[in-house]
Parts: sequence; structure tokens; C-alpha cells
Amino acid sequence: MLKVIIDYDDVLNDCNQAAIEKLNKEEGTRFLLSDIHKWGITRTLLDKRIEYFKDPLFMSTVPLRKGAKKFIKQLSKRYEVFIATSVHPDCAGVRVNEIIHEFPCVRPENILIGQRKDLLMADVLLDDAYHNICSSLVKYPILYKRPWNEHITGIPKIESYEEFLNTLLILDRNKRPTYKNIFILVGPSASGKSSLVDKLMQKDCNISKTISYTTRPPRYRSEPYNFISVEEFNQLKKTNFFVETTEYKGAFYGTAYSDLEQFRYIGKKLIAIMDINGALNVKRHYPDNTSLLYIERPKEDCIRSILQRTISIDEIVSRISSIDEEQKNKKFCDYIIQNNKDLNNTVNEILHIMEDK
Repeated sequence: MLKVIIDYDDVLNDCNQAAIEKLNKEEGTRFLLSDIHKWGITRTLLDKRIEYFKDPLFMSTVPLRKGAKKFIKQLSKRYEVFIATSVHPDCAGVRVNEIIHEFPCVRPENILIGQRKDLLMADVLLDDAYHNICSSLVKYPILYKRPWNEHITGIPKIESYEEFLNTLLILDRNKRPTYKNIFILVGPSASGKSSLVDKLMQKDCNISKTISYTTRPPRYRSEPYNFISVEEFNQLKKTNFFVETTEYKGAFYGTAYSDLEQFRYIGKKLIAIMDINGALNVKRHYPDNTSLLYIERPKEDCIRSILQRTISIDEIVSRISSIDEEQKNKKFCDYIIQNNKDLNNTVNEILHIMEDK
């Protein structure tokens, strides 16, 4: 049975939303939750809300998020659930009593209080604070999407309780897909994913790749993407055109349902390159068809390739700094492929996986 830790503040309740509403009422301001662009101090009047988190009376009035009770109840039926809270010491008693009352399916001894989430051991952690995710010792740390972490990319992130429950089903299956015809390559920048896709398609005419939609500008002529505006992307998303969408380094990416459905029924094998969130989204929709392959390349080789690219200094720094974090994503994948010096050996290894039923 998986041990699952769920953060309390802003995952199960609406702590910051309640604080902003109180601040607006007292100060006559018009702050929105989306105005919290980062974790911690903003050096604006918005910081005054942080003082409310030390007030037991205020903390006792913070409402739960819609569906939180049902979520924890569903979770408790399959897994051992822990609730963790970094509440101020003055509010610890109020918080424990609240959790016991609102979530009776969670044993009192499974209520964890304290700031040091980096010391907690479990299988899965769901938290809205990026620093808790990146320092976590748990096997599968997952970020809960909130305005203050929207800029974070390259790590598993979910935005609904249902999405989290479906992700746990994937992790809990403990087996590889039974009928494999969708293969997604995941890995850090410059790990060789594009070169592998090109070689695989040259060697096997039964392999095709998806043409993703993106809002980022083209880097060179004939680049294999459908380039559209942010407005067009959002409109397609509203019509459920995409099976998965993700944001990566300020641009949106999406894969059309029609692409995946087409290959499922004509018997071809589909290969795609996605970040970990796009890959997990596809696997949630097609768990028995989708294999995630993590492409691992020596860090120094990735850095060397990144430095040779004609991209901005900011993007170079961003790509290099994300390598270590993205390496943690291999735990979410079905296969880990070593892409060292011989590209042909790597291609043959992937072909063997594709052919193995």
C-alpha cells in the first residue's frame, strides 16, 4: 500500500484566498490570488496577509477547497494517507482539531506538523511549495498547481484532485503497458531525444511521430511543430481538442486527441517527445498503450550540446539549471535508456522495447 502525504494549506484549504479577502476588506485593496507570483515575501502590501497565518482565530475560519473531503475519503480507501501542515506553532492546536473533525478517515497519528518536509519519508508527496518538492526524500514528489508555482516547469505537476488520483493509479499499477503502441521520450534538454526519433523513423517505417501544437516561436525553417497563437491554443483547449497540454519555459504545448486515436486504430506505433507532465497526461488517458522512456545522457554531454545551440543566454542558463531536477523524473517512467556515445545502440534498444509484446 502506497504511503501518501498531502499538504494541507492551499492544497486542501484555501488559506491564501481567505487571507487576500481579509486583506482587501481591511485595506480597501483589490488583490487577486493570481497576484501571488512567487512563494514568500513580495515586498508589497500583499505581504501583510502572512501575519494572518499566525492568528488561531483566522486560521479556524479558512474554508476547505471544494471536493477536499471527498478527495481524502477516496484516497484513504486505497492508500495510507498522511496530512502535513507547516502551520505556525500558535495555530497547531486549532489545525489538528480541524483535521480530526473534517477528515475522520485520517488517523490522528498520521497528522504531521512542522516546517521540515524534507525529512518526511513516504511514497508520494502532494505539495504546492516548490522548495518542498525539490528537497523531498519521497519517491514521487508532485507539485500542486497554484499561481505561485505556475512558472515552474520540468517536474510533475497536477491541477486537480482527480488528476492526482489518476496519477496514483499509474504509479500503483507496478507493471508496464500490456499493448504498447504509444511511446513517449522524456528527458532533460539535449539528451538526444530528437535525434533518436529521427533514427527510429528511418529504421522502421511503421513508426510515426506526433506533430505537437505550440505557442513558442519557430527556431528554424521546417521545424516539426504546428505553430499557433496563444489565443488559438486556448480556444482549441476549450473545445477539448488536446489530449494533453503543458507549459514549458513560458510556451504552451499540446497533442491532439485525433493524432493518438488515429494511430491506435491503424496499427502504427506512435512516438512523441514531451515533458514529464505531457507524458503523464497521455498515460492517464491511455494507460495500457503508453510507455514512457526516460532518455539519460551524461550531464557534461548535455551541457556541451546546449552551449552549442543558437539560443539566448537566459535559455542556456535555464536549460542547464534544470538538468538535475529533470533527472528525478526517471522514477515516473517505464524504461530508462542510456544514451551515451553510440546512437545506433540506443536506437536498437528502443526498437527492442517497441517490438516486445
